[in-house]
Amino acid sequence: MARSTSHIIKAVFRFLLLAQFRSSQFRSSALKAILRFLFLAKFMSSALTSFAKLLYYFQDKWGNLTTWILYLFTYSISISSFDELHPPLMKWISQNSSLANARHSIARTKSKWSMWAQNDADSEDDAETRGFQFKENEQLYWKRQKQKGLQKIKFEPTRGNVVTFYYKGYLIGLCREAKPGTTILTEESEVIWLYSTNRSILQSLIRDVRDLQTSKDDWVQYFRGETEKDVSYWYLLAKEPPRSPSTLVLDGEVLADIVSDIKEYLHPSTEAFYKRIGKPHRRGFLLYGPPGTGKSSLCAVLAGIFCMNIYTLSLNSSNVTESGLVKIFRDLPDHAMIVLEDIDRAWGSVEQSKTDTPSGTGSQARTGISLSALLNVLDGHGAKERRVLFMTTNHRENLDSALTRPGRIDRTFDLGYATEEMIKELFSLFYEPLGVDKDEILGLAGRFASEVPGKIFTAAAIQNFLLQYKDTPEMAISSAADWVEKSRLGEEEPIG
Repeated sequence: MARSTSHIIKAVFRFLLLAQFRSSQFRSSALKAILRFLFLAKFMSSALTSFAKLLYYFQDKWGNLTTWILYLFTYSISISSFDELHPPLMKWISQNSSLANARHSIARTKSKWSMWAQNDADSEDDAETRGFQFKENEQLYWKRQKQKGLQKIKFEPTRGNVVTFYYKGYLIGLCREAKPGTTILTEESEVIWLYSTNRSILQSLIRDVRDLQTSKDDWVQYFRGETEKDVSYWYLLAKEPPRSPSTLVLDGEVLADIVSDIKEYLHPSTEAFYKRIGKPHRRGFLLYGPPGTGKSSLCAVLAGIFCMNIYTLSLNSSNVTESGLVKIFRDLPDHAMIVLEDIDRAWGSVEQSKTDTPSGTGSQARTGISLSALLNVLDGHGAKERRVLFMTTNHRENLDSALTRPGRIDRTFDLGYATEEMIKELFSLFYEPLGVDKDEILGLAGRFASEVPGKIFTAAAIQNFLLQYKDTPEMAISSAADWVEKSRLGEEEPIG
């Protein structure tokens, strides 16, 4: 008896939700179907019989009635596809057997619903295992890699369909409601509704979803800002494991200097100090130098050290509006790293900017926003605090002084061409894993540095050359002089 009553309650709950989200024509047919079922269920209690009769007499006002019933007796939570909780919720749904096995499902390999969606990274074999597999059977190894490249099939409830399931002993109703309209990343948007008679159980479910999202919380997430029409948002580009500082080769103590600076800035006592002296709690850095000198790599390493996510925004697009810029900066979380790359390209040279408008107001020749609009979101009234800003440029001389004044940019670092010491470090970084004696590696690195002059090539160009000889350090040394000569003559373009 108790089990039958439970099934009936579940059916009633499901049809209430179906009626809420389906068309009026469906509501009428759904109501008649459930009423027939209820009236024919002779084992049903008198209370449920009375409830069925009540539904029957109010079927003309069914839409309003279901809304009121759900409003009075249930709690709901909605999650939009524009929210970063959407992908982990969809993943949680696909991993829940009662939801994945719904009578009407969608089979997919990748979500088109959310700008936050990412392919799930399966557990990878370590490099040693893959190397053994490659030596054992090269052709079979390639086939395995191709198979791994195929995304897992996931099953999810269809849009507009209602699914009921039990979570920690409580009945939950779930419906995916499609919303018209497109974005740069999605063909449609959607809202997922969760209903229950217990508010705390819904909150517990969302916390479980959040835990699923942060299962790799040490990974760095890369977000990109987009503005289109009246919508501005950050969408997830990629998730990557933290980059080791040992893989970054810079001149002198640049990395240690910046790490020390940011560590001091992020210390809890520093924020209290800023408040005491009336200074906004913000920190800004300018990285300049030719392409390929490690500006983006430095940001990636720092994000890993301080467990930050990176938020990038291109100001070189005419699609970026000033109102969109304000909104997208307002939506930044605390403890975030903002990276504005190639900032000099947004308004042209400083001379052009000055002929168009006075310093500090900026030109709109290459971007949809003015310089003054950017300055306002960086440090105007209500500007975001508790964040770290990095600007990068290949041409520091082209920047307007209003952009780089103290308070907006606190520290400036020149990431120039590779010095002799950097060239030695790059060589050692490539060949130390080969198991060669350390003293021998240092000797080989010195020979290589004597063939490649310092302050001529970027670190990226040298790395690109060494990749051709990743297992043969002696060949790299013997080929270096010829590479240098061809690069000087322009026969081989160094990658920067």
